Amino acid sequence: MVLVKVSLKIMLNKINNNQMVKLLKMKYLFCIILMHVPVKFFAQDYNTRLVVITSKDSIIQANVLNKKKEIEPKPELFYFWYIPEVVQANKGGFHGLLLHGEYTVLNHHKTLVMKGYFEEGLKVGPWKRWHANGQLKSFSQFRDGVKDGEEYFYNKEGKLIKTLHYKDGMLHGDYLIHGNDTIITVNYHKGEAQEEVPAGVKNNFFIEWYRQLFKREGDKGSNP
Repeated sequence: MVLVKVSLKIMLNKINNNQMVKLLKMKYLFCIILMHVPVKFFAQDYNTRLVVITSKDSIIQANVLNKKKEIEPKPELFYFWYIPEVVQANKGGFHGLLLHGEYTVLNHHKTLVMKGYFEEGLKVGPWKRWHANGQLKSFSQFRDGVKDGEEYFYNKEGKLIKTLHYKDGMLHGDYLIHGNDTIITVNYHKGEAQEEVPAGVKNNFFIEWYRQLFKREGDKGSNP
C-alpha cells in the first residue's frame, strides 16, 4: 500500500512538472511574439505622425494624418492641413494632409504660445493661448471646427478682461467686458447683438462702435 502511494505521488509530480514546463513555454512564446509585433499595432494614433516646422520666431509641432483623407469638406468650416514646412487653412476645402491630434506652438524661447487639438483638420476641444510672459491669454472651446461654449480673455497680468459665450460657432448669451470696478454686458442671440445698450453709453457714436466691435468678435479669421 505504501509503495502504491509513493508511485502515485511520483506520477502526480511528473504531471505537475510537465504542466509547469508547458506553461513556461507558452509564456516564453508569447513574449517572443510581443517583441516582434510592430509598435504601431498597439499605438492609439498609429495613423498619424508628428511634424515639426521651425522658423525664426516659432516652433510648430503638429500631428497630421499619414495619408490624404477622402472626405467631403463642409463649405462653412475652416480645414487646417499640412504640406512640407507649412500649415495652411482653407474654408470649405483642403489640399495636403489634414491635421489630426495635438497642435503646439512654441516661441524662440521655447515657451508655450498656443496649444489645441484637431480632428480631421477641424479644431476640437480646448484651445489655449499664452502671453510672452507665460500668463494665459485666452481659453476657447471648439466642437467640429467652430467655437462652442465659453471663451475667456486675460491681460498680461492674468486678470480676466472678457468672457464670451458661443453656440454652434455664433455668439450666443452674455458678452462680458470686465473693468476695474464694473462689468459691461451685451446680450447675443444666434450671433446677433440685442438692442439693449450698456449702461452709461448714451450717444449714437458709442452705440455704433459697440455694435461693430461685437460684430467683429463673431467673425474671427482662420489662423490657428
